Amino acid sequence: MTTEVWTIRKILDWTRQYFERHHIDSPRLTAEILLAHTLTVQRVKLYMDIDRPLSPAELADFRALISARVAGQPTQYLVGQKEFYGRTFTVDKRVLIPRPETELLVEAALRHVPKDRP
Repeated sequence: MTTEVWTIRKILDWTRQYFERHHIDSPRLTAEILLAHTLTVQRVKLYMDIDRPLSPAELADFRALISARVAGQPTQYLVGQKEFYGRTFTVDKRVLIPRPETELLVEAALRHVPKDRP
């Protein structure tokens, strides 16, 4: 009996399709974020090692994240962080997830702060 080898390329492609079928926003990006988190690497590293096989433990961890995301948990809560206005914030269920539209509010507020003020 041979076991199927799941490479980064293969798992990203499969997960993107799976997320599309389950109407997950930005399916490829979400797959990349969750896999990079699972492997504790930056997203670009996924493409540097695109044909690297995943270990059984990595596959199990990634599958758990996929299931949680499809069950409705936000990606940001699953990975525990969200970038906002050029900074990375720790997030969990106790906080609201920063939204891109809120950055526009920050920019508008900053236009009213004198340039010589911190």
